[in-house]
Amino acid sequence: MTTQVSASGYTVELSPAEREALLVACEYTIGAARGEHATTLRGLLADADPGRLDGLADVLFVAAAA
Repeated sequence: MTTQVSASGYTVELSPAEREALLVACEYTIGAARGEHATTLRGLLADADPGRLDGLADVLFVAAAA
């Protein structure tokens, strides 16, 4: 994962695995907001990589604060 910051915004380049992790996290969040059944949501969590998601969140929040 690389982050580039410019005067007009920032760009985060993700590997395929990082992109998949971010999509799983977004799907989980949307499902939870819609009140989907807990069993369905647990299925999504089985595909989540906590370390990778933590790293993505750190980079996105640092880039957004820059």
